[in-house]
Amino acid sequence: AIGRNVTVVPIEPNIVAGKDGELYVFFRIDAATQIQLVAKLTDNGTRYEIAGEGIIRDFPTSKSKITIRYDEATDQYITISNPYMGGPMQNQRIVLCIAVSDDLFHWEIKEYLLVPRNMANPVIDGYAHGLQYADFIIDGEDILFVVREAVGYTCSYHDGNYTAFYRLKDYKQVIG
Repeated sequence: AIGRNVTVVPIEPNIVAGKDGELYVFFRIDAATQIQLVAKLTDNGTRYEIAGEGIIRDFPTSKSKITIRYDEATDQYITISNPYMGGPMQNQRIVLCIAVSDDLFHWEIKEYLLVPRNMANPVIDGYAHGLQYADFIIDGEDILFVVREAVGYTCSYHDGNYTAFYRLKDYKQVIG
């Protein structure tokens, strides 16, 4: 459990196949940052069952949807997401990192990939700009990823005005 008097709202699911052949569903928890609820699909995908301890408290992401992919070449799970940074930037979506896991339940940030060029004031920039909702594929030695960006004059970080494409070359050297 997260704690007393806390409403848990699981949203924005991401389904990933486990090494054990089971399908796991990662839900972002809207009540807190850096927490994911993990469930396993059962009964031919018609029910959820809490997986492991159910809650990953140290998942390296803030309040943003995630994508997790399994990489056969490194035998690791990979995510590109907004890292939890604490303080006034705890809910930021202006920094993107790449993190890995051997088992889906224990994660480690390997590298910060994107940071806004104009980050002069993290509070204002965190409200007005966003690098979020990254999705990716592994393409040989590279990771290709797209990001919804809110840059320049936007109403808020959430109002993306660009979709940008990036290539992370030799990703295995980055996630080592």
